[in-house]
Amino acid sequence: RKTFNSFILSFTRPTGLLLGLLVPGVGMGNVIKVVGGWPLHGWKPEAARFFWGIVFQLMYLSSIILLLLTPVLYQWCIAGLVIYIGFATFLGLLRTHVRS
Repeated sequence: RKTFNSFILSFTRPTGLLLGLLVPGVGMGNVIKVVGGWPLHGWKPEAARFFWGIVFQLMYLSSIILLLLTPVLYQWCIAGLVIYIGFATFLGLLRTHVRS
């Protein structure tokens, strides 16, 4: 099985770590453009990068926002965790696609 060049939390590149923690959708969209195999990639790779980058970023941000709304209503916490599980599943699928 192929391995990655760096670990997920690489402290040797602090700007890359900060970018990956704040806006992971950008990097994920770039990976989809390079690797391919995702919807819209066959039509236009740049459109796939843009679309999936936005989808991933919205999932990531909405899960964090919903978790911050937990004091208002506990159900927002559950909804945020469910969205984050979906985000993590897509991230896992993307990482598996990179390795294959």
